[in-house]
Parts: sequence; structure tokens; C-alpha cells
Amino acid sequence: MFMQFKQLTLSLCIFGLSAASFAQTTLVKSKQNVEEYKLDNGFRVVLAPNDKENKIFINTIYLTGSLNDPQGKSGLAHLLEHLAFKGTQNVKGEEFQRRLDQYTLMTNASTDYYSTKYTNIVRPEKTALDQVLYLESERMDKLVLQEKFVPSEIEIVKREREVRMDQPFAVLMDQMWKSAYGNQYLGRLPIGDLPELKSIKMPELNQFYRSWYAPNNAVMVISGKFDKTDVLKTIDQYFSPIPARAVPKPVQVPVLDSTKLKNREFVVKKGSDLAKFHIYMDGKNTKIQPELAFAPMLYTMQPSGHLYQNMVETGVSTDVQASTWLDQDFNVVFLGAIYSPKMTLKKLKALCSLELKRVNLLQRLS
Repeated sequence: MFMQFKQLTLSLCIFGLSAASFAQTTLVKSKQNVEEYKLDNGFRVVLAPNDKENKIFINTIYLTGSLNDPQGKSGLAHLLEHLAFKGTQNVKGEEFQRRLDQYTLMTNASTDYYSTKYTNIVRPEKTALDQVLYLESERMDKLVLQEKFVPSEIEIVKREREVRMDQPFAVLMDQMWKSAYGNQYLGRLPIGDLPELKSIKMPELNQFYRSWYAPNNAVMVISGKFDKTDVLKTIDQYFSPIPARAVPKPVQVPVLDSTKLKNREFVVKKGSDLAKFHIYMDGKNTKIQPELAFAPMLYTMQPSGHLYQNMVETGVSTDVQASTWLDQDFNVVFLGAIYSPKMTLKKLKALCSLELKRVNLLQRLS
């Protein structure tokens, strides 16, 4: 897989505010049957009821991720996520996971650069919903982190990392971020590096938990078939007693200066697909962000896209692709071609570069 590296820009979504109330739960925004509430302790709850659904989806999102891992301790937030299924003060050890399994159809979690998310899919039954909300309130304030679980969870993380790094595109992204940020900020994978994971101590895990897992640093999103009044009462019952805490200032990613980043070419030899991508990235530039959401696809769409007509219809490549990654610290645009072993790589690389210069997408949008 042949990739060329240049630069581009960024975006962020934030919930808005307004006013009304339910006990200690205040309605702050409502639009198209989606309502956002806020408890006195700062915990935000977004409700999107849908009676046509036969499940309830609960996502509890903490606004902290791997960017807040201490330097030299990459993977700490992700390791904490794994340990957050291992018991609380009132639901001891493996009983926590057992109850989750009992009352959910599926339970999982994930950690990215900016957030940690706990996902539960629940049957549309009040008992199941109430129990899962109780368990999430326990996880927020009464988690008990135990060293005996750390070695086995690190082994699980190790296997997750091996699976990830066996994927060509994941390897490419890792190299791309490291070339831009080094071994810090976005240059560190959320999943962590094994030597640094093994160096993490229990006090560091507990400090991270107490610093970031707070109601005023979390959002719960519930959608599906449920009674809104009952849900609000249950949330008020379990989450309102949890005190707000002073939350540290999140790590700020330095703005990328595209004039200082050099063009790079990465070659990833994994998998069976053959592809050449041009990757453009830069720091935040809200002026062109709306256009970036759709403009690259206009060049690859069938049958009228410029790249499609000049590369696929001429037989130089089997397909052309485009995608964007718009985030709060960067914008990334991928443009490139898929080809078969029978096609000439040298010709494809030359034509791909030529056509992208003709497209001149970035200058058109700036």
C-alpha cells in the first residue's frame, strides 16, 4: 500500500443549552423528540425515545481519553476502561460483570483520544434498565481498582493491539500520526505501547479515575423504547447523589503548522489489497470545514467524478476512494486509488499525482 503524506484541517460537535426542569434534572435543550437534561452535579443526559425500537441503547461517555494519559504511560485510559468491569464498592469483583451480562443484550466499551465510552444494549424492561443505570452510577463513583486483574487485562490489550496492527490502514494511520506529532499527543495510540502499559502503577490508575470520572465530565445518551419519566426518576435517584468534582484541564493538542510538515511517503506491506492514497492534513481551519465534509467525494463518485473518469474508466485503477476525518484538532482528507496486481504501479502513481494536482482541492477550498 503506497501512501503520500501532506497536510489539512479540523471540527468539533458540542451540545447546546436552554431551560426547564424535572426534580433535580433540568431540561436544557429539546429538538425533534431529542431532549438534553442536566443534573445539579453537571451530569448531562440525552434522551431519544423511539417506541418502534425493541431495545434500549445506553452510552455513558466520559470526556477523557488517551490524550490525558501521562507521558510515558500510554494506554492508561484504555487499561482503566478494561478494569472498570471488575467491581465496585457495592457490587464486588466479578459480580459486576455477571450482573451486566444478566441485564444486557450486549455490553462493551471503547477508548479514543478524547473520550471513554461504555455501551449497553438492554431489553425494553424497567428492571433491566434500572439495574444497568445503577451499575453505571456505581462505575462512575465507586469503582474499586484491583491490581490482581491488571496482568490478565494487559494480556487482553496486547492481543487487541496485535489485531489492530495487523490491519494495513491502522499501521498507516499510526505512522501518519507519529510523523506529525512524534510519540506524544495524537502520535500515541489510545491502545498504548506494551512497555509503557506494564509500567503503570495502581496509584496512577486511581488518580486518573478520581480526576476524570466525574458526573460533570460525563454524558449519558439513551435511545430506544423506554418511558422517559421513569428514566429521569431513576437517573435522578442514582446519579444526583454523586458529587461534582474539580476536573483537570484536558491536554491541548498543538495546532499543526502545515508549512513545517514535510511530504512523506509510507509503504505498508500487509494484506492483499493494493492501494495508493494521498493524505492531506493540517490543524484547525473552520473556514473550509463544511466543504470538506462532502467535496472530496464529488471527485470520486460514479460516473461523473473527475478522478473516477480519468483513472477507473481509463483502466489505470479498479476504483478510486475519498474520505474525510474532521476532528477538533485536525482535518484529514484521503484521496486515492485501488489497483490490481496486473496494473502498472508506476503509471498509477504518476497519474494519481497528476490528477490530484489538476483537482487542486485544497486551494479550491481555501
